[in-house]
Amino acid sequence: EDIVTREQFGDFELLIDWKVAPRGNSGIFYRATEKETRVYWSAPEYQLAEDSLTPDSRNLLTSAGAVYGFYPSIRGVAKRANEWNTTRIVAKGAHVEHWLNGTLIAQYELWSPEWNLKLRGDPNDSTKKPLKFAPFPEWGMAKSGYIAIQGDHNGALSLRNIKIRALK
Repeated sequence: EDIVTREQFGDFELLIDWKVAPRGNSGIFYRATEKETRVYWSAPEYQLAEDSLTPDSRNLLTSAGAVYGFYPSIRGVAKRANEWNTTRIVAKGAHVEHWLNGTLIAQYELWSPEWNLKLRGDPNDSTKKPLKFAPFPEWGMAKSGYIAIQGDHNGALSLRNIKIRALK
């Protein structure tokens, strides 16, 4: 099962140390809602993965630190299986930053024209297809919501030093 905060967060900074076993795969979802039966059908994801063996790691859009399916990670920043990584997520208004081990991996603007084009695709360009989240009309639209750790994937996940700070 997923681990979900009791409180909801709009603007926040999350710091968390994590490590996964070989082939481990999980994620951190932010501004998630209860409108869908699965957290990943409502919110963006910071991918947690063991990049040397996880099938998702073959694609930078789904490897450790990536904004899953949207914005790519950077090779060589995530540590190997059973080694601790430090994640920092900063969300302030529409601006979101993904940090991994002190390196800014991705930053983006929610609800921007670029973001909407990535999510919904371009009807005038067949190479820009909608993402798998597009059928969920409220996906990624919440201005505040829960922070959740995905619990329905294979591989052991360890967490420590979890700190969430609301930003004003």
